[in-house]
Amino acid sequence: MAKISVCINSVNSEKTIENTLKSLSKAYEIILCDMHSEDNTVNIAEQYGAKVVYHERAKYAEIARNFCISHATGDWILVVDTDEVVPEALWNFLNDFADKNDNDFTTVSFPIQDYVFEKPMHCMYRKCVKRFWKKNCAEYTTQVHGMVHTTQGKDFFINPKEKQFALQHYHVDSFESYIEKINRYTTLEMDKFKTRNKKFSYSMLFLRPLFEFCKIYFLKQGFKDGLLGFIMAGMHTFYQFSRSAKMYEYNIIKKIF
Repeated sequence: MAKISVCINSVNSEKTIENTLKSLSKAYEIILCDMHSEDNTVNIAEQYGAKVVYHERAKYAEIARNFCISHATGDWILVVDTDEVVPEALWNFLNDFADKNDNDFTTVSFPIQDYVFEKPMHCMYRKCVKRFWKKNCAEYTTQVHGMVHTTQGKDFFINPKEKQFALQHYHVDSFESYIEKINRYTTLEMDKFKTRNKKFSYSMLFLRPLFEFCKIYFLKQGFKDGLLGFIMAGMHTFYQFSRSAKMYEYNIIKKIF
């Protein structure tokens, strides 16, 4: 049988992590990289047999992803967040893929279904996220929302139409916490923009938010999600607008005053 190590980064995740851990009962091992939680996160993880390692508190998980993965001893790596649940169909697919893999494929990308107030959102279905790979064949970049780069072998993609294989992401449990997250992540993105030497533009401020709303509400058919779909399209628009406004502040206003 394939040895799959599940790697999880956490900070103050006691409200959600137990559901995550329950879905990982067949894992060879669970590595929890905790950023010094102040709640019951670590105790819950240890009850489910997780191996706990610690990393200094960071503003986002990508900084510590590779550190967590470095403690895995299994042949394959599955990265999961503390607000996600691995459905049985996805676990069985990944286990069979790793167990019978006799070709050059070393990574698997699969869809993720986002939930808002425990409702699966039609407009928040992500078709392709790389979260599973053979050990030492891929790694994270350390930027906010950093990508996974394949370092050896080829990428395999699960057909996004096979929704039974979608990882379940319980993304929003309150608008207050989601708005706080928008503010935090748009600030963090300024560091990425500075690294790329990206500058403010009027199209970024006016057109990018408008495109985001149209993408979520019309192209991804957020209207099928009712009023929640409209609200989430607005939230995504606000994310883009906030990011652009902060870029304007950094590039223009601070240079004037």
